Amino acid sequence: MKKSDRPHLSGAAGSTRAAVATALLIMAVVLATALFVLLPRIERSFEALDTRSDHVATSIAESVAADVHRAIGLGIPLDAMRGVEPYLDNILSANPSVAEIRVLDPTERTLYAAGEPGLVYGAHREVRAAISGESLDGTIVVVPSRQMLQRVHDHIVEAAIAIAIAAGIAAGVFYRIVALERRDLPQARFVVGGRAVSHGVFADFSAPRPGPFQPLGQAAARLTVGLRRGQRRLQSVVDEVRALDVTHTLHERIGAALAPLSAYRFDRPFKVRRLEVGFVWWPLLLLTMAMATRPLATNFAEDRVGDDPILPLVIAATMAASGLGGLFGLLAARLLGGRLSKLVTLVATLAAAIAIGSTFILRDVTIFIATNAVAGFGVWFAAFTVLLAEGAGARRPWRAALVFLAAAAIGPAFGGLIAESVGRRFAFLTIGVLLAIVALASTAGAPRRVRRVRTLFTLGPSETFALAAAAMTIFTWSDLYVSAAAFTENYATMAMHFAILGAASFVPVATGARPPALFGAALAAAALAAAFLIDLPAIVATVSIGLGFGFTIHALGARGFGGTAAAIILAALVLTALCEGFGYPLAFAGIMIAIPVAGLLVLLSLLTALASGRARRTRGHR
Repeated sequence: MKKSDRPHLSGAAGSTRAAVATALLIMAVVLATALFVLLPRIERSFEALDTRSDHVATSIAESVAADVHRAIGLGIPLDAMRGVEPYLDNILSANPSVAEIRVLDPTERTLYAAGEPGLVYGAHREVRAAISGESLDGTIVVVPSRQMLQRVHDHIVEAAIAIAIAAGIAAGVFYRIVALERRDLPQARFVVGGRAVSHGVFADFSAPRPGPFQPLGQAAARLTVGLRRGQRRLQSVVDEVRALDVTHTLHERIGAALAPLSAYRFDRPFKVRRLEVGFVWWPLLLLTMAMATRPLATNFAEDRVGDDPILPLVIAATMAASGLGGLFGLLAARLLGGRLSKLVTLVATLAAAIAIGSTFILRDVTIFIATNAVAGFGVWFAAFTVLLAEGAGARRPWRAALVFLAAAAIGPAFGGLIAESVGRRFAFLTIGVLLAIVALASTAGAPRRVRRVRTLFTLGPSETFALAAAAMTIFTWSDLYVSAAAFTENYATMAMHFAILGAASFVPVATGARPPALFGAALAAAALAAAFLIDLPAIVATVSIGLGFGFTIHALGARGFGGTAAAIILAALVLTALCEGFGYPLAFAGIMIAIPVAGLLVLLSLLTALASGRARRTRGHR
C-alpha cells in the first residue's frame, strides 16, 4: 500500500468524530432555528400575499370579461367562440397567483374552463366579474391560488436547508483544521521526539501547547538538560585541544575516544515544517469563492440565449471554457508556480475576480464565455501555485477532503443563496469583490519564499477512468440539469441541491468508508441514469451522485488531491461540455449522451482493473 493510500486521516480519530458531531450540531441548530422560529414569523406576513392574490384575481376577471364582451359586441355568440381556452391558459401561465378561470353563461353553466382546482384557498374563495352589456351575458369566475404562498414557503425551507448544510460543513472543517494544527500535530511531534530520545537522539523539541502532554514534555526536557549541557562543554574542550594540537598527534586519539558517541546526536533538533496558514485557509477561500459561480454560469448562458436552437452549443462553450482555462492554469502552476508564488497568487486571483465581477455589466454571451476561460485559468493557476508547492503536500489525505470537498459544498450553496437574495448579476459582482479580497489576503497567507514544486501524484488507469466517470456524472447532474434545465431562476432549490451534493460527498470521509474508486464511480453513474430513465426522485439522485463522488475521491487518498486528479476532473468537465455540444447536431439532449459516456468510463475502469489484477497475479507466479 502506498503511503498516500493510508485509510486514516492525519490526527486523532477522535478529532474527526468531534468535527462530524460539530457539523451535525450546527446543521441541526441552524435548521431548527429557521424552521421553528423564523419561518412562523415570516408566514405571518403572508397575509399581504393573500390580499394581493385577490387583487390579481379581480383584475384578471375584469380584463377577461371586457375581452369577451368585445367579442360579443362583434356578433360572436358566447357559446360559439373559438380559442377561448388557449387564451385562458396563457393568462394562467403568466399569473401563478390564479388557479382557475371559468366562463359561465347566464344560467351559470360552464362554457369554458382552464386551470386546475389544486392549491386553492377553498370553494368559497373566488372572484366574479359580469359580462354585461344591455343585459347579463355571462360571468367570469377566477379562483385565486395559493401557489405563490407555497413557492415562497418552499424557497424559505430550501434556503434554510442550504444554509444549515453550508454552515455545518464550514464549522466542521474549521474545527478539523484547528484541532489538527493546534492539538493533534503538536502531540504527534512530541511522541516522535520521545521515541527519538529512546533511540539515543537527544534533541530540543518544542513543548506541545497546554494539555495533558505538556507536563511530560517539560519532564523530558529537564531530564536531558544536564546531558546536553555536558555534551556542549565536552565539545568545546575537544575543539580547543584540536586547535592547540598543531602536529595532529592527539587528533587520532581524540577521534578514537569520541567514536563510541558518534552514534548519538546531541542538540540537533528535527526540522519541523509547520503548516503555513496560506497552505490551507487561502486555497480553501479561493476555491470556495470560485465554486460559488457554478449554479450561475450555465444558468446565465441559458438566459442570454433563451429558446434559440444554439442553446446547447452556448452552454457547452461556457463549461468548456471554464475547464480548458483551468487545465491551462494547472500547467502554468506546474511551470511557474514554485518560483513566482507570491506574484502569481495576487495577479491571477485578481484577474479571476475581475472576470467574474464583470458579468454584472455583460450582455454578450461570447464575452461571457471568454470571461469564464479567464476566471478558470486564474483560479486554478493561483490555487495550485500554492497547493503544488512543497510543504503544502504534507498530510494530503485530510486536506483533499477539507479543501476540495468543502469548497465544492460551501461555494455553490453560497452562490445560489446570494442569487436568491440579490439576483444573479449582483451575485456575480459580490463573488468578484470577495475574490478580490481573497487576492489581497494571498499576500499575507501564501508562501513567502521560493518553493520547489512537488511532483504530480499519478493515478493508475482504472483510477483515472473511475475519477473521470464520477466527475463527469457530477458535472452532468449539477451544471447541465440542476443549473441549466430543471431549476432555472430557482436559486434556493439550486443551493439546496448543491449543498446536499456536497454533504453527501463528505459522508465517506466522515465515516471512514473506503470501497474501491470503481464502486463510487459506478454508484454515481447508475444514479444519473436512473434519474432520467426510471424517474428517480431528484433528491435521491443528488444524494447518490454525491456519495459516489465522495467514495471515489476518498478511495484515492492523497492522490485525489494532486495535480493529476485535478487535471482529470477538469478534463471531465470538458468532456461533459462536449456531450452537451454534440446534442446540437444530433438533435438529442446532451444529458442523454453523457449518461452512456459515463457508463463507458465505468466499464473501462472495470476492465483495466481486471487487467491490472491479472498482471499482478502473473508476476506473482513468476
